[in-house]
Amino acid sequence: MSKIILDCDVGIDDALAILWLADRPGIEIAALGSVHGNAHATVAAANAQHVFDLVGLSHVPVAVGAEAPLARAMTRRSSARILMAVLCNFIELRCA
Repeated sequence: MSKIILDCDVGIDDALAILWLADRPGIEIAALGSVHGNAHATVAAANAQHVFDLVGLSHVPVAVGAEAPLARAMTRRSSARILMAVLCNFIELRCA
């Protein structure tokens, strides 16, 4: 069994990756650290917990990481934000 620790912003892309990993034989998600990205770190942590709850992994610890980018300001494209909002609403995640 391979144990992994995830470090991600748990927007829609990471939520889907978590769902995929949760179903993989031989892989155990040992913990997750949330960071600022598609969602703020606190929202990302709540998203992660929501996804874990959906797939029976409520016991996996979730830690809140950096609330802002550490190296430089983050930029986003407006079309990407619209798509993200639509996808997040589809699976009931909160995105920044």
